[in-house]
Amino acid sequence: MLENISIEEMYYEDFIRLMEVPMQRNTEERLKTAKHLRVLRPEHCIVHLVRLIKDCKVKGKLYRKGTLMRVDSNTRAMTWEEGKSDSIPEKVFAIIYDWETMDEVKECYNCFDSSEATEKNQQKLYGIITGMYNYQPKSQRLTQGIILSGLNKACHFMYPDLGIRVLSKHRILRVWLVLGLLMELFKHWMKSWQRQIQRVGINHLLRQH
Repeated sequence: MLENISIEEMYYEDFIRLMEVPMQRNTEERLKTAKHLRVLRPEHCIVHLVRLIKDCKVKGKLYRKGTLMRVDSNTRAMTWEEGKSDSIPEKVFAIIYDWETMDEVKECYNCFDSSEATEKNQQKLYGIITGMYNYQPKSQRLTQGIILSGLNKACHFMYPDLGIRVLSKHRILRVWLVLGLLMELFKHWMKSWQRQIQRVGINHLLRQH
């Protein structure tokens, strides 16, 4: 059990360059309420990382063997990087877990992030649709995950035999992606329609003068 765990000190400059795990929640949103990170504590300098020991492909994106990713401490990293802490550590104490697949990485992520930050379903879905399904929403309702009630109803109508909440994550995500795409298309259509109205109005005024 312990053979895939290693420990090392890491300079801050090396740590801050690491990527987040693909299923990471919306760190920028989390940062807005992370007041507890504004004063550096020794506990903040203990971080958990994952390292891939095999090449791994997720939705067409290749993650090379040896890739190091932050499985927790992402909000801390952004806090330090944006100068929102009273101090920045010179080094961090990294606990590194070696995994072969992204499914194992996700299990590792769930062990830390859900318990540490009481991650909500909205935040989990943001991390999954952006990192695992390579979809970047622009709508605030999607980035903040505030359409769960509508999502549950959509799932109920799409899969009435399974109930509203007892659904696999992949079926939920399909509904999320469809709803997100429709919302983005609707916003784009509204902007185009507004431009058309403005253009017609301007032409009308020009003809009058």
